[in-house]
Amino acid sequence: MGSESTARRRLPSNRGAADFRSKDFRVDRRRKFFRTIAKHAYPRGTAFEVRELTKLADGTYGYGERTVYDWLDGRSEAPMSVTMRIIGAIYSE
Repeated sequence: MGSESTARRRLPSNRGAADFRSKDFRVDRRRKFFRTIAKHAYPRGTAFEVRELTKLADGTYGYGERTVYDWLDGRSEAPMSVTMRIIGAIYSE
């Protein structure tokens, strides 16, 4: 068991805060983060450059052009591998 103070420490300070950080909120934040880092890494020709990052070893594209535009507009979520490649491009500059 535990004392009352131990049990109170486990409770969130604002019990309604857990509802605020819903799954949709977190997804929107990830999509905005992707858009922000993509625009930072490639201020001009963002969609073209992001699509170039998705090229496969045989030279074909891994994702279609419309998919890349959906990622940048926040309509769908980009894969973590593409996000990490963009971050790598920022740090390699």
